[in-house]
Amino acid sequence: MTDCQGTPEKEDLAEATRMLPITSEVDMRIDRNGIWYHEGREIERKALARLFSTVLQREEAGTYWLVTPVERAQIVVEDVPFTVVELKNTGRGPDQVISFRNNMDQWVNLDNEHPIRIDFKDVSDEPSPYILIRKGLEARIVRSAFYQLMDLAEEKDNKAGIWSSGMFHVLGDVE
Repeated sequence: MTDCQGTPEKEDLAEATRMLPITSEVDMRIDRNGIWYHEGREIERKALARLFSTVLQREEAGTYWLVTPVERAQIVVEDVPFTVVELKNTGRGPDQVISFRNNMDQWVNLDNEHPIRIDFKDVSDEPSPYILIRKGLEARIVRSAFYQLMDLAEEKDNKAGIWSSGMFHVLGDVE
């Protein structure tokens, strides 16, 4: 199945998913650092957290759900479900490709399907950078990876940004 928004197949699947029975209260959450908890205790087995992450979905309203073929359960996510823990780059300029690894060991390239955004919602007015991992699920780029990313930034048309996958990804205005 392709990931085409607005197709009847995708709309039917989304509606079918919403109609699944909701389980009883599930005490599961993901904290701001991407750490998974069940009944107040950290899920220490990374393989188990990784398995849960494969069935994680986010609805347009911003709620997060674990969805299996027979049930779904809402969980609490403090910020976003993932964090970027590593950054790699190859090439230079328009030929550069920047890859991010999240805390679930998933790699994505900064490209049209995985854009970056900078948010200033924190009270400190410090930038909070995010990258789209899949279908509304984002990863917050940790400070060390963001500094590494900023070392690769260039100026183009009075904008600071990053080249990756043949695109210039704007990070902000140059002052």
